[in-house]
Amino acid sequence: MIEVRIHGRGGQGAVTASQVLAMAFFEDGKWAQAFPAFGAERRGSPAMSFVRVDKKPILIRSQVYHPQYALVLDPTLLDAVNVCKGMECCGFIVVNTKHDIGEMHVTNRYTVDLDTIAMKVIGRKFVNLAMLGAFSAVSGAVSMKAISKAIRLRMEPKVAEKNTKAAKMAHEMVKKEVSK
Repeated sequence: MIEVRIHGRGGQGAVTASQVLAMAFFEDGKWAQAFPAFGAERRGSPAMSFVRVDKKPILIRSQVYHPQYALVLDPTLLDAVNVCKGMECCGFIVVNTKHDIGEMHVTNRYTVDLDTIAMKVIGRKFVNLAMLGAFSAVSGAVSMKAISKAIRLRMEPKVAEKNTKAAKMAHEMVKKEVSK
C-alpha cells in the first residue's frame, strides 16, 4: 500500500490534488482513497490531505500517519509544520521551491519550482495539480497519462489543458537534492 500526505495552505487546492491523484490511480487500475484532515479550515492556514492506494480494496479508514510520500505545495510550511512527521528515513518529499530545502530526516528530497511553472502556463500560482506531475516522476507509482486524464475529468477543458501542461512540465523539471 502507498500512502501520500499533501501539505498546503487553505485555498491552495490540497484537497483537489488528493482527489485528482486518487482518480489517476484509479485510471491506472488501482484502488484509491482521498480525504482531507479536518481542523481549522481557514484560507491560508496549514491544511493536509491524504491519498491511500493499493492493488486490492482498501479497508483502512483512518488518517495517514506514516506516509511514504509528502508533497509540499507551499515552502513556508517547512518552517511551520513538521512535514516529515511519521515518515521513515527512506521516505520521499517533494517541495515546491526553487531553493535547496536542506537536511531533513528523509533521504529522498526533491524540489520543483511550481510557482514559476504555474505563472508561465496558467497565469496564476495554482500549483496543486502541477505537483501531481512531479509526484508521478518521483514515485513512478502513477503514469502521467493517468494524471492527465484525471485532470481532464475533474476540470473544465480550458483549465484542464493548462493544468495538464503544467503537470507535464513539473514531471520533466523535478530534481533530486543531494546530501552535502
